[in-house]
Amino acid sequence: FMSLPDKKMYPDYYEEIKNPISLDVIKRKIDNGEYLDEEAFEADMDLMCENAKKYNVEGSQIHNDAIILQKLARKLLKGETEKDKYDDEISISVDEVEHNGEIYQVGDYVHIANEVDPDKPNVAHIHKIWENGKGVRALYVCWYYRPEQTKHQATHKFYENEVFKTNTFHDHSFNDVVEKCFVLPYKDYISGRPKGSKGMSVYLCESRYNEHQKNFSKIKNWASTMPDGVPYRKVELIKFNEPIIPKKVESALV
Repeated sequence: FMSLPDKKMYPDYYEEIKNPISLDVIKRKIDNGEYLDEEAFEADMDLMCENAKKYNVEGSQIHNDAIILQKLARKLLKGETEKDKYDDEISISVDEVEHNGEIYQVGDYVHIANEVDPDKPNVAHIHKIWENGKGVRALYVCWYYRPEQTKHQATHKFYENEVFKTNTFHDHSFNDVVEKCFVLPYKDYISGRPKGSKGMSVYLCESRYNEHQKNFSKIKNWASTMPDGVPYRKVELIKFNEPIIPKKVESALV
């Protein structure tokens, strides 16, 4: 809201948003005396909020903030006090929701639809869930990359079903959720499989991937991967008779 997105980092914003505007642009117009009446000022405030709602998925934090800001601006300008049509659009944070007959909770791992390669959905960790009065649900997730989603040397070998925790977070509609999955630390992965995971994807994770430095580092404390406020609870495993030795495979670059 304060300033326009960087064109190099968010080129898609300027493809989708035809009339970008931000609070610093609005302030400059105020300082320059460009607003001749309240209606012109309100139109720009509305435009800024509508842009934010259009670009950010419904139910996300920024989408929610835009609704609240738009509502407050209208009340200040018009003295509105009664409940308006936007009240049902304001989202609240919840711990769990039901989606397609399945209960999803903060802390669950999920597959997110991958338009580029539908056979390899993106692996993600739910950090927040929102729901509004209209029943629209959204989630805020941390990405876990597959080896082919990282930049690495062709000689680098990976475990089968290995994924890497990233520092990339993204908002999604629950319509993007394909199904639940599991991500286990190395010691758990070689010891057994989660109870109730039959027919589900189970991934091994022992490292983080830094997208800026393009390198990998071991996760020393698995509890540090959990969402804020969610304590780490060890997954109940159906133990193997003896630990397995995960197979390493060549990079897809080979």
